[in-house]
Amino acid sequence: MFILADRGTGQRYVILAKAADELTIRLLLTDRQEESLTAYTDGFRTYESLEEDEAYDREYVVHGGGEYADDEVHVNTWRATRR
Repeated sequence: MFILADRGTGQRYVILAKAADELTIRLLLTDRQEESLTAYTDGFRTYESLEEDEAYDREYVVHGGGEYADDEVHVNTWRATRR
């Protein structure tokens, strides 16, 4: 499951996906990209390829290293979405 959140508008999209690979992630992001896009992620290795692509800025936290938030960078949108 992927949660895409527009931090500017507050819109959230919950997307069920069969795979969590680079192709799936790129398709999800490209489908919603209207302008420059910053992807806030955790340390999941599949996201690393976004750093090599000029279409995306990637900011991330590494939960395995005990990091859960760093200024504006966090991935707690799902917890904030559940009601």
